[in-house]
Amino acid sequence: MTHDPSETGLHTRLYRHRVSYLYNEQPRQQELEYEGERLPPEVAALRLLEIHYGDTENSLLMPSADASPQEVMDQAQLMGITTLEIQSHGRLITDVHH
Repeated sequence: MTHDPSETGLHTRLYRHRVSYLYNEQPRQQELEYEGERLPPEVAALRLLEIHYGDTENSLLMPSADASPQEVMDQAQLMGITTLEIQSHGRLITDVHH
């Protein structure tokens, strides 16, 4: 018997958020997907660190998995990611059933 995941009623809504920021004093923008209507700044900072430094061989540049929101923000600033501005509400892009 196969199980149709859409029958469970569980779903995840993905929202696209526009983030403006400075990267090494240069203005940048990214669109980030997140499961909430509001994107916390520390989540945006972590995603931006992954975008800019995720492929580097030195994983010490990334905050630890148990880093506090403030530690994530401090690391982003140290790595040149500053002045984050997040669109107040994300735009619903998909409603995924599990």
